Amino acid sequence: MKKAYTQEKVQSIREDIMKAAEKLYKKYGYEYVNLLRISAYTHLSRPSIYNYYHSKEEIFLDILLREYSAMGEDLKKALTKEQRSCDELAEQLGEVILKHLYLLKLVSSYENSIETNSTIAHLADYRKGWEEAFYQKFMEGLSYQFEDISEVEKDNFINLFVASLYGIYPLICPSEERVSALKAAGRYREIDRHQFVTKTMQLLLTNLCKAA
Repeated sequence: MKKAYTQEKVQSIREDIMKAAEKLYKKYGYEYVNLLRISAYTHLSRPSIYNYYHSKEEIFLDILLREYSAMGEDLKKALTKEQRSCDELAEQLGEVILKHLYLLKLVSSYENSIETNSTIAHLADYRKGWEEAFYQKFMEGLSYQFEDISEVEKDNFINLFVASLYGIYPLICPSEERVSALKAAGRYREIDRHQFVTKTMQLLLTNLCKAA
């Protein structure tokens, strides 16, 4: 018979499972992670883990939500301190992005697989959580900086910002294999991470700043 746990206990168990999955991921890579191996890093058996997650992808979905929530908090703090120029905003946004490279790595490499192999119910919970933990905080920050800009314009900017996260990581944190291939092709050049990300944010902010 399944034990009845409090919400706090259930969340604590979920966090233990997430930590175990992350240990395996950071040590061996995403493909190596499965529920059997996760169980070896926790006090739970594989059948017990199924009470909380149906797949490793659902575990990583919660990890993504946690990371997006942390970024959302940082974006809100950065954008609501004081009114800033567009160049200053680009700098601030760039700093937030560079603080969250772990999130960028996950979304650029695995988010599609994570979402595809999660249940609709878990994915719906994730989307609701993302809306509250990331989108609304980001929107609040943008509203502070751009009071007279329409919600549609700010929504478009958030969508462009999120889309940029998928492409930034492979460029500023290339794998050893990518670097070797680019060098062999005579196409490698070292990228200044801060400069590249700041410039990207300047380009994304162009329409908002023109309309302000």
